[in-house]
This record gives sequence, C-alpha cells and structure tokens, in this order.
Amino acid sequence: LMTGTVNYTADGTLTANGGITGAVTTNANNTGTLNLVGTVTGSVGTGALALKAVKFNAGASALSSTANAQTFTVASATAAVTATGLMTGAVGYTAAGSITANGGLTGNIDFAGNNGTFSIGTGQTITGNINNTGAANNGNLIFLGNTSSVTGNIGASNPLANVSFNGAGAVTVPGTARSAVFNVGNSGAIVTATGLMTGTVNYTADGTLTANGGITGAVTTNTNNTGTLNLVGPVTGAVGAS
Repeated sequence: LMTGTVNYTADGTLTANGGITGAVTTNANNTGTLNLVGTVTGSVGTGALALKAVKFNAGASALSSTANAQTFTVASATAAVTATGLMTGAVGYTAAGSITANGGLTGNIDFAGNNGTFSIGTGQTITGNINNTGAANNGNLIFLGNTSSVTGNIGASNPLANVSFNGAGAVTVPGTARSAVFNVGNSGAIVTATGLMTGTVNYTADGTLTANGGITGAVTTNTNNTGTLNLVGPVTGAVGAS
C-alpha cells in the first residue's frame, strides 16, 4: 500500500499493486500511466490535468472518487473495477474483465472483441458511444438501476453480446442499438429505445420496452404471459411463441 499523493512530473509509469491511500495528480495534461490493483481513495487527475492512462490489472480495484484519464483499459479477464465517482475518458478492453461505474462515464467504450462487462449505476449516464470494433457478439452492457441512460449509439461497428436492463424504473437508449440479445431483466424496468434495435429482445422478467424505432430481430420471453412491448415500426422476427 502506498500512502500519500502520487504526482507525475513526467510521463512515467507506476504499477501500484497494493492500492493508493491518497490522490493521483499530474503536472501536465495527458501525462502519466497508472497500472492499478487495489483502491485509490482520492481523485485521479482532474478535468484539465488528466492522466494519460489508467490500466486495471488482475484482481479487484476501486476508484473512490472522480477519475480523469485519456484512457481507462481493462487489461485482465479477472479485473473487477468499481468506480464511485464520475469517470472521464475513453474505456477500452483488451481482456474480458469488468467495470461498474456507479458515478457515470463521460467517454466512449470499445469492447474491441473482448467479452468484458460495463455496468452503469442507478441514476447515471454514459455520455458517449458503446462500441465493439472487434469480433461480433462481444461485450456486455448492464443497466443496474433506474433513470439511467446512454447518449450515443450501441454497437455501431459490430454488435455486443448482451445489453441487460436489470433495474426497476426508466432507462433511455436514444440512438441505434445492436446486440445479440437485449434482456429485460426486471419486472419494474421501463425501457425506451428511440432508434432501431437490432438483435433478439428477450424478457426474463415482466418489464416494459418501448421500441420507437422498431426491432430487427425476434421478441421472446422465458415465461408465458410475461413482458410488455410498446411498438412503433416493424418487428422482423417472431413475437413470442405458441
């Protein structure tokens, strides 16, 4: 464990395998790389003075305050990151680890063909696009609670594996969205999708989806008499089964 402020006066790299009790700062924007396992109790960078990179290696990590970096990278399949404050910067995956962003994200996400997971907390927004520039059907986006949203498109290059609406309450998806599966996983979920959804919509709970741009795919349910679909536009596949 390192106790104290970590400051970059040059573009070096620090690997902190025991975490940091303190803040991480830099004297110049886009400067300094932090390889992290463990908890950072203070802020990481600022809006004007962001780190160049934060990489999450194997094991559990936590960002207890706001975090600003040009890039955040999930670099291990066993990386499990919990961010309490707002993350500002692009999120990339080179492995199938996970990030739970309880304070929201300002930046784009690219799963890049890795079947990682990004979870967005209750009442938070992803201000950016969620993409998969690698092999199709990789990457999982989970909405954990209500009043959550994403401002951009989902799966513009290639579809994700799964987009799950697991919280009770309103979730807004204003752009186009492509995923192998869109899962409505909470009976209190009220999802509004403005753009075209491409993929199978599946209900594992008795929630509601309003698809104002139509659905290219089927609509299924795991249980009879479960799921409400409010529809504007076509559904190209079957809706339910006999």
